[in-house]
Amino acid sequence: MIRRGGGAIVNQTSTATYINTPSRMNYNVSKGGLVPMTKTMARELGAHNIRVNAIAPGPVATEALKGVPQEALDRIKAAQCIPRLAEPKDLAGAMLFLVSSMSAWMSG
Repeated sequence: MIRRGGGAIVNQTSTATYINTPSRMNYNVSKGGLVPMTKTMARELGAHNIRVNAIAPGPVATEALKGVPQEALDRIKAAQCIPRLAEPKDLAGAMLFLVSSMSAWMSG
């Protein structure tokens, strides 16, 4: 990206960064580490015209949720403003915005 004169990086963290679900310490910590990593990368790479941002979606209907009891999923959905699990395609708009020229002055 430096040789090309710039670019955009979008990391995917999670609301687990802020909620800290019990029994998921490894996941919570790994996603939580992406927040300061994203901010540090944004500062370090900004001079090279490389933007770095992150999205933090809530629960997404993927293999990662297989095995989660339905009652737990129902509680999660009920606590959200939009009471459903996200689909992977729901993240596409935010990702496309963050890699497009429409967010050319947005980093970190």
